Amino acid sequence: MSWKPAIKFGICSFLMIMATIWIFPPAVKVLDQSCFLSFDTNQRDNNTGCTYKDIGLWLLKNNTIYSINITREKPRPTSLIFLNGTCNNTLQGWIKNEKFSRCTDRTPTVHPDCNIKCLNPNDICQHTMYKPCTDNSNDDNIVLGDSKTELKCFKCGTPFQEPEGQINLNIHITPQDNKTINMVAAMANLTTTVLALMGNRSTMSVSLPDAQGIFVKPKTPQKPDTVSFAYSNVTNLSIIQDETQIGTFPRTISVPKEAFEKSLKQNSTTLFVSVFLFTKFIQDEKHSTVLDNEVYSIEMGADINNLMDTINLTFRNIDTNGVVPFCHSWNGSGSQPNWITEGCNTTTVNGSVTCECQHLTFFALLMVPNPANISSSDFNNLTYITSIGCGVSLFFLCVALFMHFLLSQARSSDSLHILIHLFVALSLLNLTFLTNTYVANTYNKISCKLMAGFMHYCLLASFTWFGLEALHICLQLTKNTATIKHYLTKICIAGWVSPAITVAVLFCVGKYDELVLYTDTGNVARMCWIVDSITQYVVNIGFYSVIFLFTLMTFTFMLRWLCLARRFRGASTQGNVGSGQSSSIGTSDALTVMGLCSMFGLTWGFAFFAYGALRLPAYYIFTVLNSCQGFFLFIYYYCSSKLVGEEGLQSGQTESTTTVENPYAKPKIF
Repeated sequence: MSWKPAIKFGICSFLMIMATIWIFPPAVKVLDQSCFLSFDTNQRDNNTGCTYKDIGLWLLKNNTIYSINITREKPRPTSLIFLNGTCNNTLQGWIKNEKFSRCTDRTPTVHPDCNIKCLNPNDICQHTMYKPCTDNSNDDNIVLGDSKTELKCFKCGTPFQEPEGQINLNIHITPQDNKTINMVAAMANLTTTVLALMGNRSTMSVSLPDAQGIFVKPKTPQKPDTVSFAYSNVTNLSIIQDETQIGTFPRTISVPKEAFEKSLKQNSTTLFVSVFLFTKFIQDEKHSTVLDNEVYSIEMGADINNLMDTINLTFRNIDTNGVVPFCHSWNGSGSQPNWITEGCNTTTVNGSVTCECQHLTFFALLMVPNPANISSSDFNNLTYITSIGCGVSLFFLCVALFMHFLLSQARSSDSLHILIHLFVALSLLNLTFLTNTYVANTYNKISCKLMAGFMHYCLLASFTWFGLEALHICLQLTKNTATIKHYLTKICIAGWVSPAITVAVLFCVGKYDELVLYTDTGNVARMCWIVDSITQYVVNIGFYSVIFLFTLMTFTFMLRWLCLARRFRGASTQGNVGSGQSSSIGTSDALTVMGLCSMFGLTWGFAFFAYGALRLPAYYIFTVLNSCQGFFLFIYYYCSSKLVGEEGLQSGQTESTTTVENPYAKPKIF
């Protein structure tokens, strides 16, 4: 045919380039023809039916420098093949093989008649710099040097997609002049207004007095793709067009394809995503510190949650000196934010924090003061020990209460009555501790406050009964408590009513709420407790310090008494006590010491040593002893009860079958 020699002459005379597109995503039409164009003559093979502007490809020449401009607004070629030399007419069929289908070979390839250089524009232009271009285009510019083998890529314009319009609205989303506002309803009204003003436009920038935002509608709603946004003080909130530059911005947001697909199933009329940035947001009750006061809102007009491909908010170049960043979200309900970590995972790498969230709502990065956190492994170990110990203690305390109310209630003394009240207080404390986390995870503020108040009441009641146990022993050693009118009634009022008054006051002033605990790796645990650290120190630690000093003095006095009693017993029974009875006396004294430590709550004093190098050992000792306190009390109760010699517990006398001394009895050696 007549056109073949002309084509062969053109190929052999000039440097040729062919752009071939084989592989595209399913949404893009595949162009399977090959296009030839000479840089020098701007001629191409008209029989191929290829139009370069349709695929966003322009071939340019400036003196001896050859270049190609590839637009970023259209589907990009997956391979570009440069030819230099004498190529025969079998070239088209030769290059359409597996080797060049994905352009994996980026080194010059020898053809029988010419040299071929293959490149992937997405690879060579991935991490290149941007520069201003004369035509203000947003193209990738691939330049061939004089050697025709040296390749460089420059990016024209900016990595952002210019919005198709700007809307300025005088609408306040956040409350003004101390007025409350429904944030959910306000954002819904704003969305309706902006979508009506957008019309058929696919992107729109929105400016509000207290926020800035971007609306994006996918051009192909049935086949949406991931949409990314960036924010900086220079660019403000913008749409990222060049995904390769996403790591260069201080703040980026990526909304995955899965979110659009879920939104499309719920709302088939208008598919969109809106991102708003608030820099003056409402302060929560805890006065939490939000990074740079930045709160982001992501809205798609649908209920999106449980995403497998998460919505990612990345904060780069974060100064974490003295603080720990954690991702939080708020569903917009209530007059103030209730920041929670549910549904968002926090990942910190080299000063960058990424929030991987499974739902849509308001998002913020809260900077939590860095406490003396323990490691995540130690935290988990202590949690397991506490849960198991509290469960065991609760079981044995319930067994002791069952034994008392069904078997020996009629023969109970004042000492045993007081001990049973301590059992009840500790049982309630263990029960509330085991159920506290489950209530906190419901995110019901009223239930959480009630749980926090009741658990605090049980704690204060337990502390109070520690002190009343010591007071009762002191009274037993100095006078007969039977002479005190309404003795048990007064003891019960002091043990149960006084903590209730304290808790009622704290509940009225709003000191109870959800408390978030952090570890060194960012893992969190929630519980319902006192949220004010000053109240924690004054009410709990201060009150226990007083109880501890009183019970410690009583315990020291009782140890002295036991030593004197042991010496007195040894002198009175010298020569008459066998080795078995001597061993029984030693066991009795050890049992009494263990019972006193448990009844007085002295093991709680290990909390005072939780500082410096002793912090971690003190945590473990404190957790093991106090979580098993109920078990120790049960052993003391069982060994001192009537089942194995209860007269020693009730009257202070020693049976012939047991040598357990009753520390409540008035000593006869004084």
